[in-house]
Amino acid sequence: MIQKLLPLLLLVILMGCDTPPASTNSQTANPPAENKSFTAKDFNGSWHGIAKVINKSGRFDCNQHLTIEVDNDGGVTGTIGWSILPKKPDPDDTQKFGNNLVGEEVEKHTEEIIGLLNTEDGTLAMVEQYESGTLNGKMRSDGTLELLRTQPGEFYVVTHAILKREPKAND
Repeated sequence: MIQKLLPLLLLVILMGCDTPPASTNSQTANPPAENKSFTAKDFNGSWHGIAKVINKSGRFDCNQHLTIEVDNDGGVTGTIGWSILPKKPDPDDTQKFGNNLVGEEVEKHTEEIIGLLNTEDGTLAMVEQYESGTLNGKMRSDGTLELLRTQPGEFYVVTHAILKREPKAND
C-alpha cells in the first residue's frame, strides 16, 4: 500500500515546492532613485560634464553639453554638443578632433536629437537627427544623468559622460 502512495506523495511535495522565477531586474552601483517614478521636469533643462571619447583621432576627454525638453508623453527634443578641451602643452600630444555631418575635422559640434523617456525607470533613448548617433541616458540616484553615445561608420565615436544639470535662471 505504501509503495502505491509513495509516488503520489512525492508528486504533492514537489508541486508545493515551486519557486517563483528569478527577477530580471538588474542592479547597478548607482541605480535610479529607489521606487521613484520620473516626470518630464526631472529631465528638462541643460546638462553638462566631461565625456570620455574614443574616435578616429584616439582617446581623449571633451566637454559634453545636453539640452533637452521632455513633454508629458515622454517625447524628447533637444541638442547634444561637445567641444575639445584645451590642448595641453605636451609636444607628444597629437591633435584630437571630431567630425561634423560631412566628415570635416572639427573641435566642436552640435546635433539635434529626438527621443523618448521611460518614466518608470528614468532612462532615455535618443538619436541624432542628421547622423547615425544614438544616445542612452539614465538618471542616477545622485541626480546626475549618465549618458552613453555611439555612432558607427566612417566617422565612428563612442562617448561616456556623467552630466550635472545646470541651474535654471529662476533657481
